[in-house]
Amino acid sequence: MRLLIYILYRFVLRHLPRSSSKFFGSYINYIRFSSCKFLFYSSGSKFTVESKINIGYRRKISIGESSGLGYNLNIGRDLSLGNYVMIGPDVIFFGQNHKYESTSIPMVNQGYNKAQILVIEDDVWIGERVIVNSTVNRIAKGSIIAAGSVVTKDVDSYCIIGGNPAKLIKKRNNVL
Repeated sequence: MRLLIYILYRFVLRHLPRSSSKFFGSYINYIRFSSCKFLFYSSGSKFTVESKINIGYRRKISIGESSGLGYNLNIGRDLSLGNYVMIGPDVIFFGQNHKYESTSIPMVNQGYNKAQILVIEDDVWIGERVIVNSTVNRIAKGSIIAAGSVVTKDVDSYCIIGGNPAKLIKKRNNVL
């Protein structure tokens, strides 16, 4: 059953218009949402799945309450999203990297380093066209990653980071 739903998602549902579409947008999101409830390892009762999201068949993905997967997201590894996570369009989560340590063996013949599960905690905002390398295992609670950033290290709680490679811009303060 899961394979059948994956095939339906991969070849039909991911190509439907965006959920912000004037006509039938909310219905389209409901259809994608319903199919992803079967594909994901676990999920909240409410989340948004935009169009063109690339999900590998054997990926273990869990998504929390009121989180959103942005347009053209590429998920190349197992992923655990907390509650209230916002992911912008064109984000890439790399799942592996070439080994390159030996100089006596061509890099193409050295194999891959596969990534561990990526844990994105609650209340995280990932901007447009962010690249998260396979070396990153955790993006902590309340973090913001600026658009166009290349994340190469784990991100601490309540940090705003940006750049290539992404560096700390400032810490978020509780101003309420």
